[in-house]
Amino acid sequence: MRVVAIIPARLAATRFPGKPLAPILGLPMIEHIRRRAALATSIDRVVVATCDQEIVEVVRAAGGLLLPGGGDVQPSLYGASPHPTFDPAEAGRDEYEIELVRRALDHSAATMSTP
Repeated sequence: MRVVAIIPARLAATRFPGKPLAPILGLPMIEHIRRRAALATSIDRVVVATCDQEIVEVVRAAGGLLLPGGGDVQPSLYGASPHPTFDPAEAGRDEYEIELVRRALDHSAATMSTP
């Protein structure tokens, strides 16, 4: 079985707006998180899911994989219930993007990255 770590990242946090881009030792926080996840030997691929162009640019510049989709992921896809303050999820889009990741893994292809 292959394991994909999907890191959700958005800039619209209320307690710490812009948190994923906060600089830590010269790198944005999201890049530190992505790199740490990639070090885990039990994870085959690390994907950042975001709808914020600034995060897309940071992850692309670092050579990371992206799911540049809509808002929140459908909670039923990971066994949870919707939170009342989250944006409505687009289940069809989530299922499509998850299938893209599965197929990329099946073919050892980084089809959603940029060189």
